[in-house]
This record gives sequence, C-alpha cells and structure tokens, in this order.
Amino acid sequence: MTGVVMKTTELQTLLQSLQHNLNILREREAKFGIHTPLDLVNQIEDHQTAIRLVNAAIKGEITSETLEAELAPLNLSLRGDTEILAGRNIIKIGNITVPAFPLIIATLVILSLSAIAVWYFVVPDKMPLNTFNIAVAEFGREDADGKVTPFEDGAKLSEWMFGKMRAEYESWPQNRPVVWHDSMGFLQKRGRIGIITGDTPAKRHENAEKLAKRLGAQMLIYGNIAGDESAPHFIPEFYIADIENEADELVGTYQLGEPIAIRLPLDLYDQRANSFFEQNLGVRADVLVWFTRGLALDLSGRHTDALAVFRDAATAEELKSWSNPQGREILEYFMGRQALFLGLDDPSYLDEAESAFKTALAINPDYSRAHIGLGGVYFQRVQHHHLQTASLPAGVSPETELNLAIDEFRQAVEQSGITPDPQVALKGILSLGFAYGLLGEIYLNNGDIPRATEAYAQSVANTEQAITRLSDSQHRLLAQAYLNLGATHEGQAYAVQAEDPFTAKSLYKAAQSAYDNCIRQADAEFYDTTLQKIKTVYCLPYREAVQTTLNGL
Repeated sequence: MTGVVMKTTELQTLLQSLQHNLNILREREAKFGIHTPLDLVNQIEDHQTAIRLVNAAIKGEITSETLEAELAPLNLSLRGDTEILAGRNIIKIGNITVPAFPLIIATLVILSLSAIAVWYFVVPDKMPLNTFNIAVAEFGREDADGKVTPFEDGAKLSEWMFGKMRAEYESWPQNRPVVWHDSMGFLQKRGRIGIITGDTPAKRHENAEKLAKRLGAQMLIYGNIAGDESAPHFIPEFYIADIENEADELVGTYQLGEPIAIRLPLDLYDQRANSFFEQNLGVRADVLVWFTRGLALDLSGRHTDALAVFRDAATAEELKSWSNPQGREILEYFMGRQALFLGLDDPSYLDEAESAFKTALAINPDYSRAHIGLGGVYFQRVQHHHLQTASLPAGVSPETELNLAIDEFRQAVEQSGITPDPQVALKGILSLGFAYGLLGEIYLNNGDIPRATEAYAQSVANTEQAITRLSDSQHRLLAQAYLNLGATHEGQAYAVQAEDPFTAKSLYKAAQSAYDNCIRQADAEFYDTTLQKIKTVYCLPYREAVQTTLNGL
C-alpha cells in the first residue's frame, strides 16, 4: 500500500523492532564466526540500512513515501514468514510491515491530496504573459502613525473599484487587460494580493513594487482610508511596474488626485453613496482605463499611438467631469512623456512635450516628475542643436537652455520628498549629471576651459552620487550613468592634456574604466536591445578611441 503517513511514535516502534532484530542477527553472526552465510551478512546490512532510513524519517530528513520506497527491497524478516510488528494493525510492503489506516480514510486522503495537487498546478498564482495585467489590492485603514491594517470598509471599496474597472474593460473589442482581485473565486486565481502595508509612502511604494513583480502585474491599484472617525478620506494610488527594465519616468507610484472625503461605515448599496463614488471615484477608474490603453501601447513600443490615446483622453466624453484636483496633471504628464520620447528622433514633438509639462506644473507646481520632464525638453533641444539635427529657437543659446534644464532637475530633486517614489530624486540627480556633462562639452568646444572644468566637475559629482544609489539590477540606468561618466572624464582629460599630460593620462584611464563598466551592464542583460545599442554604438568604440589616445601619450 502506498501513500501511508507514519507518525513519529510509530516510526520509533518500527526502529525498536529493527534494532531488536539486528541484535538477534548479530548473535547468529557470532555463532557462525568466520563461516557466516552470505544471506545473513546481507540481512544485517539491510537492517543497518533500514535503521539509518527510519532515523532520517524521524528527524524529518526524508518523507514517509521515500522511506517506504527505500525499505521495500530490503530483507527485514528473521525468517521468510516472520513480520516486524509496528503497531496494532500491520500492512506488508515488500518485506516490511507498516501501520494501516482504514481503507476509506486513506482513499479520502489520497483524493483530497490529488485535488489539491491539481488545483496547485492548474490554477495560476501569477498573471498571464503577453497581456496587460492589472491587480486591484484590498484597500486598508491607515492610522495616525501611518500603519496600514485590513479594514472591512476598505475591502468593500476595493471590490467596488474592481467591479467598475472590469465592467469598463468588457467594452474593449480586443486585447482586454486581465484584472485580478481577491474577491475572485479560488478556481480563478491562486496568488493572493492583500493590502499594501508600510508606515510611510516610500515603504508602501516598495511593497507595491514587490507585489507587482510577484504577480506579474503591469499596474497595481491600491489606496487606504485615512483620517479619524470625524473626517475619514480615501487616497487612491496606482503603481506602474518597470516591466521592460525601462529607464523612464512612467515607472513608479502615482497618487491619483486629492483625497476623497467619505462617511463610515460604507453602504455601497445606498443609491446616494453609490452615485457619490461614481462621481468622485468612478471618473478616476475611467482615467485608469484610459491610462491602461496608452500604457499597453507604450510597452509594445507604439509611442505615437500611445500619445494619440492620451490626447483623446483629454477630450473624452466620460472624462469631462474630471477636474484638476482629481489628478489631471498626471494625464498632462503622460502626454508630455510620450511626446518627449518621440522627440528623441523627431524634435518637432518637443513643443508639445513642453506645453504638456508646463500645464501639469500649472495644476500642481510641486509635481517633481513634470519638472524632470520639462528639464528633459530643454536638454533634448540642446542635444539636437549639438548634433546638428535641429536648431534652437531664435535668440536662445545652448548655455541658456541647459541652465533651464538644470534648474528644472534641481527643483525635481528638492521636491522629491513629496512623492513616495525614491526613484524620482535619483533620476533628477542623474539628469543633472547628464546636463552638466553636455554643458561642459559646449564650453570646451567654445574654448572656455574654466567653465568647462567647473561643469565637468559638477557632472562627475552628480553622476557618481547617482551610481552609488542605483541598485545592481538597474543595468540600463547604470550603463547610461557610466557612459556619461566616461565622456565627462574624456572631456576633463582633453581640457588639461596640453598643460598636464600626467593628469590627462589618469583621467583617460578613468574614462576607460567607466566605459568598461558600461559594457558590463550590457553583458548582464543580453536581451535588452537598448543596452546592446549603448554598448555597441557608444561604449565599445569610445573605449577603443580612449585606448588609441593613451597609446599616443
């Protein structure tokens, strides 16, 4: 009989029987002396093996099933018809007996275990690949100290949001997102979402990031009911995962508008309460649906189509009641970010990006992401001018435009404490490194060595600060940082080469080391096409050029 689970006491009884038999076999061995029959020697060895196995089972080192399988071929009887007793009821397994459960109980146990095994392997604990996945967490209760705990009214509101979004996606003709919530049946999903805990916004951001990664979700919607009993309010938030290891500003946590005042306990079957949430929270659910459309296109690389979706959202009929306090600056930011991305290749998009970021900042002057975006517009304009792919506006100098970018990046870093996403400050610091590096190059080309030296020093300081704060897994950001650091060290070396060849040589070696680190980041992420481009188009040839220069010094 298979599948028998033996208790510790039963295993100990079996062990005593085996030891008793081994003693008898040892006595027989002593009588035979050097003429001990081979079958007796084999029996002794089998008993010794069995004793080791049972001891291992008692310690939990092997399972009952493994014990059963290992004991079955052994000869553990004193005579062919002698059994080892291990309890009141006995069952023979090969040459050994083990306790017997009533057949019906054993059958039920086997069937139950089989059902659990089927559920475990068939029902998913992770959301499917190749779809846009959204997880709606249970909304918790946040106390005065920031601690978040489960809350019945929060669970009701979370389920309401889930139902609202799922109903919206039903109207999609194709490529519908997959939405998960813990109210789903146990045959639909196995992965639990739960609440997003953490006593600070940054900690909740970190936990949201971990949960999204565990579930395979591109978007995670969460929030908490805060405030005392006299003035409770709900703060809706959503997190966008870094699915493609992208170094962009769409990744992270967003608070979707100002808190919504509510009354506890919630009765969502009350028509007035339902209408209230439809007006105040429902429109934000509609916003998330529009964001989903744009983000799905963004992740698939269709940035022009993504921008068109965000433009349409600004005039969509269902969003006409969407007011500025409900987070409208986020839409402007998403539009600006898509236009800025497209502006990398087509500078004609940069005016639209600038307008969108400025509108976002007019709604919320403390929106640090929009400051990074606006600084990116000024930076890209100078890059295009420097590469002779576009001209700056009439009367605008590269230095002026870059100083505008630096001012925006600085504001983003200063205001980053307002956002729960620690990556905002990091990206602001890294952006400062890029801007100062380009400013140094412009000064160097103009023959202004003192200003070039000063700008390069600022670039190195900011870039190295960013590198120390980046995690080992952020390969793309690290590659870009090392690329900028290498180019900056090259500029520094060139600036002093005529007067101080020794210092120049040291700086060229530092540049070479930075390019080596850039290459290592690409080697660590073989399937990241952007990283491979950074390696082959920039870091490798730049490193070779530095080596040629060093050979000539």
